[in-house]
Amino acid sequence: MRDLIYNLPEGWEGIFEQIRFIAEGEGYPAHHKNAWGSITRIWIDKGALRHKSPIVEEKMTDPINHARKSKILVRTGWI
Repeated sequence: MRDLIYNLPEGWEGIFEQIRFIAEGEGYPAHHKNAWGSITRIWIDKGALRHKSPIVEEKMTDPINHARKSKILVRTGWI
């Protein structure tokens, strides 16, 4: 998972759901549905990702989350 975050280009913008799709495609399924939120928080705390804005959100595309929105993240120059 770390390599996936490291390989995002600096300035990348998107929601964590997009990273989750890539991770699951590469064989990194979450052990619990809430794990992705924890992973997001860890990378924000480490400084590799930050929220673009506290109010800007994007609609999620996964049918399970069809009614939810997620904050847009930006890949920082950290690392």
